[in-house]
Amino acid sequence: MPRQAHRHSIIHACLISPKNLETCAKLGISITLQPGFLTSPLEPPEYLQEFLGDRARSSSPLLNILDLGIQVSGGSDAPVTPPDPIAGLYGACNHPYDPGQSLSIPEALRMFTYEVAWMSFDERERGTLEPGQVTDMVVLNKNPLEMKAEDLKELVVEETYLSGKPYKLDMGLVDIVWSALTAGKVSI
Repeated sequence: MPRQAHRHSIIHACLISPKNLETCAKLGISITLQPGFLTSPLEPPEYLQEFLGDRARSSSPLLNILDLGIQVSGGSDAPVTPPDPIAGLYGACNHPYDPGQSLSIPEALRMFTYEVAWMSFDERERGTLEPGQVTDMVVLNKNPLEMKAEDLKELVVEETYLSGKPYKLDMGLVDIVWSALTAGKVSI
């Protein structure tokens, strides 16, 4: 309040029914999912099948969500799962329960970039690499757009940039917070 354009979202909507997906589409409710769960060793298919039965097959209906025009962003739910977007990309593109719900690599990349920025009202400043945007990005060892979905686990982050400045893996918490507070906006 008093925002005029609310962006309501459901988080963890991985076992949502088709009827409720239609309601989300009708009301403009977005969804935040954690596709890394789909291939996580913490929740193997056998475990979920045992507890959910046939419902496990309908878990995270990613393509159905997109086909209904619902905005969907990706996350990791850390510390429940490691905060690894590559695991999320892999899970989104290699749906283990229903391969027909797998996303294309461009759809999955958008889920973890632009859509995350959109969810937080930051899409005018973040989420894409274009002039005027804050430069939060990684340099990967391979181009995911030239890979097969089943090979996405081969991706390795070689460099990370936050607000256009290199992020060093050996930075402590105080260094990270200080860097974030003093970085300001850096446009490409």
